[in-house]
Amino acid sequence: MRTMFKMAALPAALALSIASSAAIAEPGTLKLPDNIDMKLGGRLHVLASHSDDSSLAEKDETEYQVRRARIRFSSTVDDWITFFLQTDMVGQQDKSGSGVALIDAFVQFKPKQEAQVVIGQHMSPALRQNVTSSGALLAIDRPSLTYKSLTWGTRALAGFSRKTQPETDAGLRGDVDVRDTGATFFGAADYSEKMHFSYYAGTYEGAQSASGDKRYTLRGQVNFGDAENGYFNAANYLGKKDTIGLGVSYDQQGSVAKDVTSGHEVDYALSSVDLFVAKAKVTFEAALINLDLGGADQLTFQDGSLLGANKARGKEAEGTGYYLQAAYQLGEKWQPWAGYEQWSSNGDNDAGSFSSARLGVSYLLNDYSSFKVGVETWNNEVVPAGEENEFLTATAGYFITF
Repeated sequence: MRTMFKMAALPAALALSIASSAAIAEPGTLKLPDNIDMKLGGRLHVLASHSDDSSLAEKDETEYQVRRARIRFSSTVDDWITFFLQTDMVGQQDKSGSGVALIDAFVQFKPKQEAQVVIGQHMSPALRQNVTSSGALLAIDRPSLTYKSLTWGTRALAGFSRKTQPETDAGLRGDVDVRDTGATFFGAADYSEKMHFSYYAGTYEGAQSASGDKRYTLRGQVNFGDAENGYFNAANYLGKKDTIGLGVSYDQQGSVAKDVTSGHEVDYALSSVDLFVAKAKVTFEAALINLDLGGADQLTFQDGSLLGANKARGKEAEGTGYYLQAAYQLGEKWQPWAGYEQWSSNGDNDAGSFSSARLGVSYLLNDYSSFKVGVETWNNEVVPAGEENEFLTATAGYFITF
């Protein structure tokens, strides 16, 4: 489960981390060993949104949101061992503001670029977007259907990720939402100055409802032009990279739940093919994604209790879809962007199918902060009870990573 602690304890925790790897030279002076390099950073995404979605309560039609509020700490030891911690703000706590969760806690061993391993609580490479930094998104948030991957919820998020859309959610969740706990073998090789390859192979805990099998994930990527040699990539390089990337991913876990109708075990499998292009002022990304839950009905835990607040059927959550997103940089400050995605579910009469379009513009203050404003239209192929067939969301926000 997520490690919870109060915001007030965070400075003390960081201080203890620093003190444990440092030597005191004299009273009041902290001296670090020469081979230890430490970095402290943060990320803040604050949004204001308005939607005409009738399923929202009146007070929620207009919402002010802290989408991400993170503190990031890393330390490198002996040039090939790095540990990383990252927190994020979570729900309000009684009389003490918001709580803080430790969402990343891993160590990365990198004896050489071609052979690395990441161990701990971190992001599995189920899709390109899973290993795309939230500090380098193209639009206001990720494409909706990228949340179909395991531990991201096997669902779709509407309104620039404001809400889980009914009938798109299989209800699968991990012990740690979004991240997973396990080990990923990773490497990047330069075949030539203009051709590069990277691979990921990992095993993780996976769904909290699984009966025993571990989760396994594979990803391979080829880049022509500049390399993307890090574990994490970007969806927006702001004209600083010239590359074409082709990737494939496969993510699976057996016996993630039971089918309420048949009583049989349900297996999860997610496969994708993706394309990323960064050329001068143009950025383009596309992916084709398939989620397979074996045509299951409603999913349950091993004790028979239903998964997910929306109690969607597996066959309504599973299916095939794609997304496209692109941007063009005008001068040094303006970057208009657009996106489109469509999901075709395996549900009866297309229940769970949707399409969505986004249009917006970013004002780039500098390399690490920007203002963004955008609109998203959402269309349900089949109208769920209490939902609109189509609704629009307008969002504006400020984004900073340092």
